[in-house]
Amino acid sequence: MRILWVNGIDREDKTVDDPNNAREYAHIYIPSLEMSSWSDGLFVDTVTDDALVEELVDAAEYSLVMWSLGETGVTPPSLTVDERAVIEGILAAGGSVALSGAEFGWHLGEYEGEEGLAFIRDVLRGNYIADSAETQFLNTVVGSDFEDLGETSFGTCEHGVNCVEWPDIIEPTEESTHESLLTYDTGATAAYSASSGAGRVLVAGFPFESVPGDIERRALIESVALHLAPEIAELPEPDCTEPVE
Repeated sequence: MRILWVNGIDREDKTVDDPNNAREYAHIYIPSLEMSSWSDGLFVDTVTDDALVEELVDAAEYSLVMWSLGETGVTPPSLTVDERAVIEGILAAGGSVALSGAEFGWHLGEYEGEEGLAFIRDVLRGNYIADSAETQFLNTVVGSDFEDLGETSFGTCEHGVNCVEWPDIIEPTEESTHESLLTYDTGATAAYSASSGAGRVLVAGFPFESVPGDIERRALIESVALHLAPEIAELPEPDCTEPVE
């Protein structure tokens, strides 16, 4: 089984108070997946968003595509027209996509006009509500696959993770078949999943990699993978025993 992590974090400069893009996010995602209890038989590849657009990698070969945007807004754009087409194509073909980031809702919802809003509505199966949730704290939704994660924070600049000032609020559309997974502590939706095309999409208005603490962040990323690709749980546990001389 194969998972593809897409580095779509193109913004080079953060704000005057934040660090620049270190382009080191693979070291967060790859261990979170490959060091899980069900990692035997699981292969994780990484790719840039540009490589997917150029068709250098075939996303159809993967059970799950995890696409990270960081806190990328308008310059450079969070999702170009071509990148949006790639995501739509994966879902139309029956694939699963987990999209996380801050300010992509603001970019698509307020700068891209009806075309951007249509992508959020028709592909991500959501409605753009607000540019900022005005919080950095999350709650899990009782009864969801994320219930056991408990309360956590994100984007607080702790433990070397990114600062996040503008997490998006994107609510699932009423007519979509959806499931709420995480809320901000204000009650607004922070993450949900929904059927889209022939596939399934998970949308989070904050970057997964901005959750501080290796244990909490790994648990979140594992939960995302298991939610969209539950067959992963059927993989055998790795054999960590050493031969006896």
